[in-house]
Amino acid sequence: MFRPSGRIRLGSVGALAFRPSLVQASLPLAVPMRALARGHSIFSRFWPYREGVGKLSRQLLFPRGYPDGGLRLLRLPPATIDTAGSWLPWSEAPSPELKANVERWGILHPILVDASADRPVLLDGLARLQLAQATEHDLLALDVGPLSPSERLIHHLAANFHKPPTEARLIAACRAATSLGSTVEEALAILHLHPKTKTARLLADWLTLPPTWDTWLARGHACLAAAPLLARLTAEERAAVEPLLAAYAWSQGALINLLSWLTEAACRDNVPMPKLVAQLSLEDVHQLSPQDAMARLLAVAKRLRYPERSRLEARWSEAVRALHLPAPWQIHRTDEFETGTVELRLRIAQPAEVAAAAAALAQQAQSTAWQDILEVGRA
Repeated sequence: MFRPSGRIRLGSVGALAFRPSLVQASLPLAVPMRALARGHSIFSRFWPYREGVGKLSRQLLFPRGYPDGGLRLLRLPPATIDTAGSWLPWSEAPSPELKANVERWGILHPILVDASADRPVLLDGLARLQLAQATEHDLLALDVGPLSPSERLIHHLAANFHKPPTEARLIAACRAATSLGSTVEEALAILHLHPKTKTARLLADWLTLPPTWDTWLARGHACLAAAPLLARLTAEERAAVEPLLAAYAWSQGALINLLSWLTEAACRDNVPMPKLVAQLSLEDVHQLSPQDAMARLLAVAKRLRYPERSRLEARWSEAVRALHLPAPWQIHRTDEFETGTVELRLRIAQPAEVAAAAAALAQQAQSTAWQDILEVGRA
């Protein structure tokens, strides 16, 4: 096992978090780069995402040699650390579990900083820093600077690679990369995404939307799969459909159907999108449950897109209700109103049920509703 030179080995760093007297204000960790090249990453020794970090440290966390003096372990007051950088897209507030663990054991892992500027800049560990601000203790911080803004983002993402790459996190990372001067292609490379993959294309489409739309992605009201449809809308059209996303958490299939039907109906009838959205009567479904409200909105949007099909389906449903088909018989269409034929289905559990079902069906054989059902779609 690789251990850096010095009196303090890395395995005991966590125990020193609240014993500052045992650590000098600046402790050089003379880490040989040849050891890192062999995969002996210091982060794999005491960081919680140790699995696979040895490889990441060579690819991302250590893209080049550090300046003379190597890494440094510093003791810093929480108030002196700058946390306002845009290279922290995956930082999160302290969880209740982390808070309880810190209250019991203290902060066991150093935060990551770039101390090359007048004020140390945070790269990872915002949740631990926020918890430490409530105490009078200093924090142990690992200085990996000096770094450029884009390199700070790379270090932040590498330090958080144990987090699931959700759609919201991917978009946040791409937004941060582009705000720091990187291109979309460079942002995808930071996330190890080939530009020709489906995810990369969807991310590129979503990045054309205003950043305010990222809120609906983070809340689960939208999905990345809808990015191509949203990207083709004008600003006025997006403003018209945004209340639909703000009101409900749509599934991927439902949202794609809703946007597709509205877009196609607007293009076919040459009707402005805001006018079509107004026909959905969003304000009239607020009293319904979310599932019923979304089903109602989808039904209206489908009727706008397929008016003739919706008319035939309404005639079919009315004719089936007039038939009063006895249980356990079920009636189904064999096609989309192309031939007018229907299909009767029977499910039984006992042989005696066959005769009973046949007798019940015979009583409906003379119903005039059969003719109405068969004529649907023949006109």
